[in-house]
Amino acid sequence: MNKFHGAGRALRLAVIVVLVLWASGCARHDGDPDRVDAREAPEPAPGAPGVLVNVFDCADGERVVTRGREGERLIAHRDGDTWDMLAVDDAETTYESDDGAVWQRDGAQAQWTGPEGGQVRCGETPGAVVWEEARLRGVDYRAEAGDQSWELELDGDTLSFRHRSRDGVLRVDDAEWRDDRGRLDGGDPETGIALERLDMPCDHGDGVDTLEQVRITVEGRPLQGCGGFLDEDLAP
Repeated sequence: MNKFHGAGRALRLAVIVVLVLWASGCARHDGDPDRVDAREAPEPAPGAPGVLVNVFDCADGERVVTRGREGERLIAHRDGDTWDMLAVDDAETTYESDDGAVWQRDGAQAQWTGPEGGQVRCGETPGAVVWEEARLRGVDYRAEAGDQSWELELDGDTLSFRHRSRDGVLRVDDAEWRDDRGRLDGGDPETGIALERLDMPCDHGDGVDTLEQVRITVEGRPLQGCGGFLDEDLAP
């Protein structure tokens, strides 16, 4: 009798051990199998710093447009040429290209030294930044309100309209110039965008003296502003 009692006790212990092991395994896998523990989740990548565009008009009549991220590298555009420049001082106020061109900035004042020598003084033109930034993005034509409450851009055959009173961007594809480029039509007059060049100069502030007066119609609503071709090859 003791023999059978001992065997039964051993069997009960074995069953208990199996149940404990099975329960612990289920606990480890309980819940969503795709869930990642918060301690193991990777941190989000840091956001890329914004590209900064600055415009300077120089004493020789040329314009320098600089763009770059916050750091050691700067791209400079002048007289149809482009320079890739690196900072040569810790303050990141002096940049130099491989061919010897130097750009030095001190606040709103700057100096350009060409690859073959020759220095010229330049002054910042903040009013031209939005226009030159759009040109660098490849925008063909741009217009905006005198109070900058709206802006219109033509990129290829796509018109984009933004207004501070509305959310999002109104885009119209297949826009085309008419009347020997005196009028730009994009979609139905009641739901689309149209632009009429008025062939009159537009005084729109410092650095953008080549603009013209325009009248645009957006979803049937007329607006006045100033506009200009950013791609000179498209200008009539």
